[in-house]
Amino acid sequence: MENKKLRRFLVKLTAVGFSESEAQSGLADLQSELIERNLINPQICWIDGKLSINVEIELEGVDANKAGLIVYDDLFEAIFSTMHFSSEEGMRFSIPEVNEIN
Repeated sequence: MENKKLRRFLVKLTAVGFSESEAQSGLADLQSELIERNLINPQICWIDGKLSINVEIELEGVDANKAGLIVYDDLFEAIFSTMHFSSEEGMRFSIPEVNEIN
């Protein structure tokens, strides 16, 4: 049987489609939601018209690409369950970087 090692990844995500006031008003709720989803050390800030989110996650038997997709799903659900936005263009998400940090 293959020995699957627990690995830790740092995932960086950006989200656009919020106004600054919408982003700022939802940050505390989003932070709490990310912690409840077992994402480690979530760091969220508003930079140059984008919501920038850095989180760590520990997973077994996956590579960086799979880790990024797992976090993307969690962040997508967390953002839509905690934040309100009025943009008619909708939201856009991207994961510019996933790094293993073990």
